[in-house]
Amino acid sequence: MGFDDLKPQTPTVEGMLTEGTTFEDYPDRVVALSREAANTSRMVSDIAFGDDYYQKLDIYLPREEGLSGLPVHVYIHGGGWQWGYKEWGGFMAPTIVDLPAIYVSVSYRLAPEHKYPACFDDCLDALAWVYRNIGSHGGDPERIFLSGHSAGAHLSALTTLRRDLLESKGLPRDVVKACFPVSGMYDMDSTNPPPGSSEARISQILFTDKSDEAPASPINFVDGNTTPFFVTYGSRDYEKSIRHSVLFVAALERQPGKVMSYVFEGRGHHDSSLDLGQRNNEWVKVVRSWMSGG
Repeated sequence: MGFDDLKPQTPTVEGMLTEGTTFEDYPDRVVALSREAANTSRMVSDIAFGDDYYQKLDIYLPREEGLSGLPVHVYIHGGGWQWGYKEWGGFMAPTIVDLPAIYVSVSYRLAPEHKYPACFDDCLDALAWVYRNIGSHGGDPERIFLSGHSAGAHLSALTTLRRDLLESKGLPRDVVKACFPVSGMYDMDSTNPPPGSSEARISQILFTDKSDEAPASPINFVDGNTTPFFVTYGSRDYEKSIRHSVLFVAALERQPGKVMSYVFEGRGHHDSSLDLGQRNNEWVKVVRSWMSGG
């Protein structure tokens, strides 16, 4: 794959962000920032965990060589399950690797060419690859943390909570030590969605059958959760992201696991993503603290 070999994609504008930025601007901006991070980082790129073009991951490493036992942050990009690449996630690497830690950005197969559960299966397989192989890069497989933005938030939460499927991949049920989803959707049940709504469109694009929606809903798998969650979104986010996040946090708070949430005041859906590359961002501060054992 790589920055100079990205398959053409045609994202559509879903809404206006703060400060005049549109979704149309987001892919170019995030790729440019990620390219800059890649050019200034020590990394191993385009590691395949499957045979498809999109089944690849990039590993960003601390500047100092020879380290071991490092915490590992795995990031899943957004894009409405239809767009995006691992190259949308590299821009965050500098805020993580100097802990020191390892940062992994994951690609997955996209809808509508590949319907659910292809994207989710790829996240499970990428996590399994990291668990089994990250030690050779200095990472600790017992200290893996998972995050994602938008569609990636949904996939990171689902991957964390589907402990039964983690076991089916030969992974410990608690392989994810904490999850940090940003601006996600957590209930995929589209019962009676308004015609033309984003929920109706997503259901049509992502799922082959309506029966797939409940198993794809992280909120349906919170019972007994003990994995810490930090759930965030923007005050000017998409209405569905705000609504889903509030309900998801409430459901998690009824479980034994630690839960924190945060609202980025004045920030829209994609602003909240771009801000994750800034060291003074609240999400970055919490992630670094939790990964460091705080």
